[in-house]
Amino acid sequence: MPNTVAEMNDLPIRAVGNSTTYLRDVAQVSEAFAPQTNIVRQDGRRGTLVSMLKSGDASTTSVVARVRQMLPSNRDHSFRRRLKIQPLADQSVFVTSAVSGVVREAIIAVDSAGTLAQTHIHDGGISASHSRQSST
Repeated sequence: MPNTVAEMNDLPIRAVGNSTTYLRDVAQVSEAFAPQTNIVRQDGRRGTLVSMLKSGDASTTSVVARVRQMLPSNRDHSFRRRLKIQPLADQSVFVTSAVSGVVREAIIAVDSAGTLAQTHIHDGGISASHSRQSST
């Protein structure tokens, strides 16, 4: 466990095969900060807001799932026991809803096209049999 902020850079994030990715490979942990430009309150208590944004072609829902998966394990670390870490807002709900809407509309479109095709084939079959009967 890190005893200083600088030692947090050496925390492993991910291991694939023999390759380990450390926090220092994707970010730099330091005691520096940007000037605070907002005040965050939840249930009347002052807090800190950390916004997480996905990058590039990363899946929004996958990123949110991984972050949510990691939150409980962070509470186990000794330097975080006094912190209450919880998600405040989850924008992936809108993405999931939009994807569900697109899938639902696609299913309706396929069903409608199938019904139209069946009706057309059925009507064509009746017309063809009537044509054969009237010509004989």
